[in-house]
Amino acid sequence: MRARISFFVGIILAGGAFVSPAVSEDAQSSSLIYSPWIKLCLGSDICFVDKEARTAPDCVPRFGATLIERTGEAKKTLRVTVPASVDQARGVRVGIDQEQPIERPYGSCYANLCSADIDGGLQLIARLKQGRTLVFDAVGPNGTLHFERGLADFAAAYDGPPQEPKAFKSQIEKEQDEGKVWCDAN
Repeated sequence: MRARISFFVGIILAGGAFVSPAVSEDAQSSSLIYSPWIKLCLGSDICFVDKEARTAPDCVPRFGATLIERTGEAKKTLRVTVPASVDQARGVRVGIDQEQPIERPYGSCYANLCSADIDGGLQLIARLKQGRTLVFDAVGPNGTLHFERGLADFAAAYDGPPQEPKAFKSQIEKEQDEGKVWCDAN
């Protein structure tokens, strides 16, 4: 849990906003563990609604999506992240369900992830709440990489209260005991 919060804070400080990991350059060769959509806030200034996939058992971030909201701002940012092995000169294509995808350049690349942002407002939130699947495609060393994030529980996470760190840690530990949760990257 501490590593996840540290990851959020580190990326915010490094890039000015949150970078979350996105599916499957090597989904066939590695097991992926998926987090649920979760809402976390840093004070009262900024909140993230995040869902990610990590490799098992080493918990390396593979891909993800994060909605970023700053208090008092109409603009919302959807940040998708993909493995850094993508062709960084080309952008990522992002769409919801069967919508025509839009292409965005990578804003940042780190050791294991590259991110691209889609800016929007209330329409973006409505599309995410009503959608079934967030889809993004990138070009990797062996061709197109296809990533998908289910949106079924996005609305509940977005509309619900942010997770309290202690409650979040307790939930993660319970789900780990039950064999249900992604992983804590400690």
